[in-house]
Amino acid sequence: MTRSGGRGHVPGLRGRLTYSQIDPSSGDRLKTLVGPDLGFVPKAMATLNFNTVLATDSAGTLYRIDVRTNNLSLALMSAPVQIGTGWTHDKLVYDGHGHLYGTAEGMLLQYLVSQPKPAGSQHIGQRRDIGTGFVLKALASTGDDRLLANTADGRLIEYRIDSAGGWSSKLLASADWSGFEKLVSPGGGLYYGVTSAGGMYWYQDVNPTDGSGSDIVYHNDDPVDTSGWTQTLLSAEPETVACMGRNYAYVLSQSAVPRSELDDPHPTTQPLTYRYRSAHRCTRSRAARSATSTAASATASP
Repeated sequence: MTRSGGRGHVPGLRGRLTYSQIDPSSGDRLKTLVGPDLGFVPKAMATLNFNTVLATDSAGTLYRIDVRTNNLSLALMSAPVQIGTGWTHDKLVYDGHGHLYGTAEGMLLQYLVSQPKPAGSQHIGQRRDIGTGFVLKALASTGDDRLLANTADGRLIEYRIDSAGGWSSKLLASADWSGFEKLVSPGGGLYYGVTSAGGMYWYQDVNPTDGSGSDIVYHNDDPVDTSGWTQTLLSAEPETVACMGRNYAYVLSQSAVPRSELDDPHPTTQPLTYRYRSAHRCTRSRAARSATSTAASATASP
């Protein structure tokens, strides 16, 4: 599969797989490609890596979608492969470090992914029930065991999951995020939200690990697009954009969990590697950083 580095990669589903590239430094959409019909109506999806997407249908069937190219066209290696049943989750998200998360009736669950292209329960397992009460409007991952969600009452919340399966939360915004039907993040503190009208807006968390939303830079006057994002589901290739000093860099995410986390490690688990290229500026001017939360909240949920 061909791809360019240093850009946000956003697969989507609307009966067909779509693929979009977004420049992390400007928020400009660089291209969108539409692939073939998948042959099923998707309910939830998660992107594992640059050529592997997981999706479910309303019957609970889990499919693996293998992408052949997203350069000049979007083509699949083959028809989607059925790799599981009983996947009745309303949301799925992958953190780029071997952890697949899903919500079902308010329960947050974690699974370990041990292969870049899982073939079934032998590669997606060790289910862990994290907790209840996760009634969320949209769910995304921002990093290793870090989740981002918004709620119907407008809160923006970060969740962190520890190695024992415990969780904690930080309130990044107390209101005005209810207008987003979908949230995605390729890492690097970049958050993208899509409204019911199909507009995509982008935000930069200057320090995404500090548990504070006070340093989120709002770009409501410069959206990715004001309309057109009509996919029923969106996902992002996880942990593939990082802020390195003053520039954005492409990071090769981890396609499978570290062997140390597996109950039964096997030698084909993939190691973590990094690759940097095509850097873009990720720090903002003083004026941009000083945008107040009051001004941002007026347009955060258009």
